[in-house]
Order: sequence, then structure tokens, then C-alpha cells
Amino acid sequence: MKKAIFLFLGFLLISFLSFAQNTPYLKPGNWKGVIYRLDGNSVPFSFNIALVKDKTIITLINAEELIIVDDFKKQSSDSLLITLPYFNASFEVATYNADQLEGYYIKTLNGKQIKASFIANWNQPRFIDYKPSKYDASGTWDVLLTNNQTNKIMQSVGTFKQNVEGKVTGSFLTPTGDYRFLEGLVSGDTLKLSAFDGERVIYFEGRFINSTTIIEGKLIAGFGGSSKWEAKANPTAKLPDEYAYSKMKPGNTKLDFSYKDTEGKVVSINDEKYKNKVVIVQLFGSWCPNCMDETRFMTQFYQKNKARGIEVIALAYENYEDPKEANTALKKYKKQFGINYPILNTGVGPSDPLKAEKSLPQLDKIAGYPSTIFIDKKGEVRKIHTGFSGPGTGAFYITHIHSFNKLVDALVAEK
Repeated sequence: MKKAIFLFLGFLLISFLSFAQNTPYLKPGNWKGVIYRLDGNSVPFSFNIALVKDKTIITLINAEELIIVDDFKKQSSDSLLITLPYFNASFEVATYNADQLEGYYIKTLNGKQIKASFIANWNQPRFIDYKPSKYDASGTWDVLLTNNQTNKIMQSVGTFKQNVEGKVTGSFLTPTGDYRFLEGLVSGDTLKLSAFDGERVIYFEGRFINSTTIIEGKLIAGFGGSSKWEAKANPTAKLPDEYAYSKMKPGNTKLDFSYKDTEGKVVSINDEKYKNKVVIVQLFGSWCPNCMDETRFMTQFYQKNKARGIEVIALAYENYEDPKEANTALKKYKKQFGINYPILNTGVGPSDPLKAEKSLPQLDKIAGYPSTIFIDKKGEVRKIHTGFSGPGTGAFYITHIHSFNKLVDALVAEK
């Protein structure tokens, strides 16, 4: 009997030691991370570490958005792999101790890795060099973004809220989507905003010259992208017509497509299921953060409204060269967001200059992701909307959802 008890206790001890060895200890509390690009630019972001029921949980913090990370693999006594829930992204932590993590931020695509070094420090704010705010960024702004690589100018809108301590939240809207949840501050005369969601590594900075003008703006995006920007306060700032970027080609009124869903079943817009119904076709990619926002909305919308004679079909434009990899990514995406409508893989890449011709030849172009196509009960395309103003845009999101519902209600009401 004693021997059995000792064996049982020994088993418990071995199990505990095994668990302890494979569960990394990361100091609970708020942390500041910084991703360093090869060109010398860096992007700060904030996260929290907590121990929940003996499990380490990391929460990426972008204003109101909280992204939970709980996938850890210990690689050695002082290194581990942290896999992010979206976008095939991870952190390879080479060394860690009570107050610091150090290693690489990694993006994987088609078997290739892109890396940028990162360092994280415990109990540090997103921006350290704070000075009392001289200006208030609250409100809406007309923004001109100029891409440093192409010199292309994009008319955009900034929308921000600033509290008495100088903290700023908000976003920039562009004709093809928004920069989602940004967080930062006004330090002296300088506006600083950043975000990291696994895909987008974003840093905005600009200098106030008066209460209504921001100049010398710079945008750092991803591993190498950059733009300059300037802004003028405008309480009625808005984007150009988001229904004007894509149109049906002359002589075309209906779409005609058939693609396989994630289970290998061929689905066609001409299937009996979609006849005499309002159909919404979502053009998206699992790599696209704005698509993620639209997908959350669309999944809930469809669940509430499918009984009204409304159907949704998602057409995917993936970056993967291997169709099997694309299908694996789409299955994961469907599960993560609880998507309850079919996802079809077009087999066309999002950057293919002939993407419309190859996948939806009735369209003149696909102007951006996501795009949303509204089809009436007769099967005719009535509207094509480019982009999605997500919840990070505040009042613009509310307006967008109202416009979406109003259009769908009108189509449902038609005989």
C-alpha cells in the first residue's frame, strides 16, 4: 500500500515538473513591445500578461480591441514560440526574464519567413517621452496620405477622441478600408498613434502647427511601407463615394461564378438556393484585418436575418500559392469567426492585376478588400461597396452599418 502511494506521489511530482518545464513563466502586468524594422524605424505596442487558472494569457491592446494569445511552445530553458491567432504571425522569443523579452516578430507565407527584431519591457507605457498636450486631436480631419514608394495620393479621413490626460484613440479611414483601432497620445505638439494586431504593424506621427492643422506626418506600416501625410480639421470630413470605385461592365447586370467551398463542394451563384433571394457577396482574404471586422459583422447579420430571404457568399482571394494551404487557412478562419455561410476559394491572388477578369469578369475591377456586392431578388447587381468602416472608426462605423441595413431592407422589400 505504501509503495503504491509513493508511486502515485512520484507520478504527480513528475507530471508537475513536466508541466512547469513546458509552461513558461512570464511576469504578469502591462508590457511595452517595440518592433524594429531594418530601415531603423520602430513601432511600439502594448500588451498585458496574466495568469488565468495556471495558464499564461497575453492580451494585445489596441484601444478598445483586445486580442487574446494563448498558444505557447517552450523551445529551450530561455526561449519560446508565441503563435498569434491570426495572419500566420508569431513571436520567436530568444531570451526572456522577469522584466524583458527579446527575439523576432515573424510572418510566414508560402513557406517563407519575414522577420523583424523586437524587444518588450515590463511595466512601461506605449509612449515614454510624454509632455503635456498643447493641442486636442478630437474630431474629424481631412487627410492626404502620400505613399513614399509610389507617390500616389489618397484622400482619407482621421477621426479621434482625446481625453484630459492627452490619450488619443481613433483611426484613419481610406477608400479601401480603415487602419482599425489606433491608440496613442498628443505629447507637446506631436500626435503619436500605433497599433499591432498580428498583421498590421502601424505607427502614425504628425506635428500640430495650430489647433486645426497637422503637418510633417509620417506613417510607418509593416516591414517596409511608409507614407507622409497632412491633415486639416473638418467637422464634416468624409470619404469619396464608396459605391463608385467598382462597377459592372457595360451590358452586364448579373454575376456568374462557381467555386469550391472549404469542404470541396461546388457552389454557384446560379444555384436554386439563391434564386428569388437578396444575396450579399463578400470579397475578402484571411490576410485582411478590415475583412476580419466585416466578417464579424456579416456573421452576426446573417444569423439574425437569413430567415428574411437573405443569403451571403464569401469569395476568398488568398496569398497562398498552394491551394491546400489556402483551404487550410480558410477553414481556420471560418472556425475562428464562427462563419455560417459558404466561403469559396477563387484561386486568385489579391494582388493579381487580372483578379477581376479571372474571378468575376462581369466587374470592371476589384478596387479593394473587403468589397461587398448587393444582388436583388432578380439576380441583378444593384450596388458594389468598396472597403469597410470598422468599429475602430466610431461614428463612421455606425453610419456604415445603418447604410448597409437600409440598402438590404430596401432590396428585401422589393417584389
